[in-house]
Amino acid sequence: MNEKQRPWWEEVPAGGDVIVVQMGDYAHKVAAGKDVRLVTHEVLEEATGEDYHAVETSLAELRAQLAKVEGLELAQRVLAEDRVQTLEEELTSQDKPPEVSRVSKAVDWLLDNIPDIAEALLSLFASPAVGRIIGKAGTAGIEWAQKRFGSKGTA
Repeated sequence: MNEKQRPWWEEVPAGGDVIVVQMGDYAHKVAAGKDVRLVTHEVLEEATGEDYHAVETSLAELRAQLAKVEGLELAQRVLAEDRVQTLEEELTSQDKPPEVSRVSKAVDWLLDNIPDIAEALLSLFASPAVGRIIGKAGTAGIEWAQKRFGSKGTA
């Protein structure tokens, strides 16, 4: 094992304290350690009514793209429409944060089974409006979107 691949515990100075903390996926504004000062900066603003309207418009465009896809069997089209409906339910509800697991499952299925609408999905999720809405789910939603649609993710 070379110097760069040393395990983290070898980096702890001898005689020093070791504090290991495991935080859940939904931990928000939490810090652990000795003499820790938590400084936060909220990157995303609160979602507005305009954001929800923009998402509805983008979802209509996604549906239009789905309708143009040729060669889909009826069952596959029905399943695709169901996944788009799931996205609509999660991204347009102003009463609760979106459930990231439902959103990710719907997006994954759509991208895996209907690649012709990948650009429309990317356009939807790249919008600042969706960013603010997904941000309501906390860091789990933001991290998922970054991984799935960011420069290292694949649409």
